[in-house]
Amino acid sequence: MAGYVVYVDELLATNLLMNYLILYLTGKLAGLPLSFFRLFLAALLGSLYLLVLFLPGGAYLYNLIGKFLLSFLIVFLAFGRMSWRCFLVVYALFYGVSFALGGVVFGVSFLFGGRSGEEKLSYRFLLPGLLATLVLAVILGRKGVSLRRRVSESFFRVPCVIWLGNCRLELTALVDTGNQLFDPVSGHPVMVVDYEALEKCLPEEMRTWFKESRRFDPTSLSSLSWRDSRWLTRVRLIPFRSLGVSGGLLVGLKPDAVEVFYGGKGVKTQKVVIGIYGERLSSEGAYQALLPPKIIEPLL
Repeated sequence: MAGYVVYVDELLATNLLMNYLILYLTGKLAGLPLSFFRLFLAALLGSLYLLVLFLPGGAYLYNLIGKFLLSFLIVFLAFGRMSWRCFLVVYALFYGVSFALGGVVFGVSFLFGGRSGEEKLSYRFLLPGLLATLVLAVILGRKGVSLRRRVSESFFRVPCVIWLGNCRLELTALVDTGNQLFDPVSGHPVMVVDYEALEKCLPEEMRTWFKESRRFDPTSLSSLSWRDSRWLTRVRLIPFRSLGVSGGLLVGLKPDAVEVFYGGKGVKTQKVVIGIYGERLSSEGAYQALLPPKIIEPLL
């Protein structure tokens, strides 16, 4: 009959390392600021929880409810306060990373370290899996920006509707926390939409202007002869800064309304300006607009 020898100190050390790697990857993939001290304390708390098993009657505390409560505390200690929606996303990501890395550790360990007879549940047994996990954590940590972009795009793509004159336009928008554009006149946030998606809603004069003005020079708008002067009252010039561009101007339009659907609910607002972007925002066509978070605040 196989026997098991447990080295508590080594088990705590390996668990501390695993907890830290899990929290590190969770923070990287979620795009959260990381603090070595906070991550270490949270990982240490999770490791010390193992000591419950060796206390008299400790097995009663080592149950499903206790583990869920502990994991809530660990995530809070590692990453601090955040909105409950963000916390739930990070909490789910924490468990996803835990299951993934746990599978790597035990899969690789049994493949290279397992043997019949007496099994030593120690760092010697887990070493191959821990090394594989460490390498994986480094690789994924460096790729965190790319992975985070893909994850966030899948989570934060929302359907929306734009009413502009007699046109009703349905499209997909990406909630973009980096979108800090505001109309300097009204102070309303700017929803950036690519020209290709918006083209059919624009008057003929603006379509011609966009096609002929490759650089979309806003100053040339004054030379247009508007058939319907009401469109002129919609036009906005929005200052922006980007890499290599200082003091740029983005052409915008005041829509009749914009409605956004998020979390099974919708919000309709007139306090928004449409900024027209000359190129595709998503090369794959996954979304056609960048939505400022302020618009969906009533739904959070």
